[in-house]
Amino acid sequence: MRLLPKAEIFLEWFQEQAEILVKSSELLLEGVRSGAGGYGDTPARIESLERAADCVVHKVANELGRTFITPYDPEDIHRLSSSLDDIVDALEEAAHRIGTYRVSPIPQIIVQLAEILDEAAHAVQRAVAALADCDHAVVARKCLEIDRLESEADILMREAITALFARANDAITLMKLKEIYELMEQAIDRCEDVADTLRTLVVKGL
Repeated sequence: MRLLPKAEIFLEWFQEQAEILVKSSELLLEGVRSGAGGYGDTPARIESLERAADCVVHKVANELGRTFITPYDPEDIHRLSSSLDDIVDALEEAAHRIGTYRVSPIPQIIVQLAEILDEAAHAVQRAVAALADCDHAVVARKCLEIDRLESEADILMREAITALFARANDAITLMKLKEIYELMEQAIDRCEDVADTLRTLVVKGL
């Protein structure tokens, strides 16, 4: 199936967004694995990628604004681009909080959530690439993988919050860690939003 030039433009931008997402998730994972002492400039590097992601969203919006006939539903284009950007936004916010709150040591739960987020980000990237290749079977498989990872993160979060409230003696530290956990879970949830939108595109036969 040969895509129209406009479709190719949007698909290229989706892939650019997915690439930025993966770079961000890899940076976060590398940072939290290195511990508080090695976390250093991780937030600044991810913030730079987040700004690049915003630029792509603006390109998509501008193109939609001046195109009367799009290769597929403009709402789906906007939703996918926005959902991809939402992942990076939540990831960047979590990275920022870890640095600002000077979390030390970095709890293993944060590392585990970063690992799940990185897996989900890579699954998103492969699903977006498969959409561009019109390989809907791969899109479906990767969306199921994202669903599995989101469920895994939910279970981990419930256990982590229970343990946090059971063991924490410092209310301020408790609230800081709870906020970081929730931001990371939010980023993983946004990956599932992308999966839902990709399913919509596949159903429409794009």
